[in-house]
Amino acid sequence: MSKSKGVSLTHKGEEIMDKFFTQEYCDRCGGNLEDGRIMSMFNNDCICMKCKDKERIRPDYKEAVDTDIAEIKKGNFNFEGIGLKNAEN
Repeated sequence: MSKSKGVSLTHKGEEIMDKFFTQEYCDRCGGNLEDGRIMSMFNNDCICMKCKDKERIRPDYKEAVDTDIAEIKKGNFNFEGIGLKNAEN
């Protein structure tokens, strides 16, 4: 385990998590993250809350959530998501 900016991180996830907490712009739309950020359910993108709202209405959102939960139950806390299957946000 290592520490970065007060957050405990595993060695494997350190680069992703450090980027998540320090980047300024949304990986999807390029908007500023000053009003909040969250990790995508589909991949490791750091997204703004507007893009999260768009994710929630995608037809495959439930599949992404259910798959994430199943992976966590198996002990996989670094699941990278099911991926975005099309260009929709």
